[in-house]
Amino acid sequence: MKKIKLIFCCLFFSASFLLTACTSVPLQQTPTLHPSKTAKGKKNVKKENMPPTFIQLIKNPERLRVILYSDVCFRSNGRLTIECSNQLKNAMKTIKQYGDGLVQVVAYTDDIYDPQTAEKVSQRQADFVAAFLWSKGIASQRLRPIGFGIHDPIASNRSVKASAANRRVEITLVK
Repeated sequence: MKKIKLIFCCLFFSASFLLTACTSVPLQQTPTLHPSKTAKGKKNVKKENMPPTFIQLIKNPERLRVILYSDVCFRSNGRLTIECSNQLKNAMKTIKQYGDGLVQVVAYTDDIYDPQTAEKVSQRQADFVAAFLWSKGIASQRLRPIGFGIHDPIASNRSVKASAANRRVEITLVK
């Protein structure tokens, strides 16, 4: 029994350490969602003064993908951060331009969790993003939140930076 407690404590502290390390590593900068604003009589806003980008928009004629990176978009309780919510609000105009088709909200995690926990965590994140989209006018019957857990990684989980890329929520709209 003592060995089990010791193993559990070691695993808990290791997981805590990894989560702390993962959240302290900044993500690679992606194209900004809010370009410099130009007004009459005002100078262009310098890129250094712009807030960091938390989401990424990938547009093509048939499909729109919006990627939210979990490390910077979700608080420890699973809810969206204010900064990420604001950037997602700015993206809503583009999202609404892609018609009335299905909106898939798919969340992924890295392999730090066991498969069942990873699926629950990713499903909760997908549900929060779907609820946000619903609150901004996307009809609930169009929304399909799915938690994929550790499946479909876009990077290896061998480094902290690569694992951070796997912790994401992808919103996909097809025209």
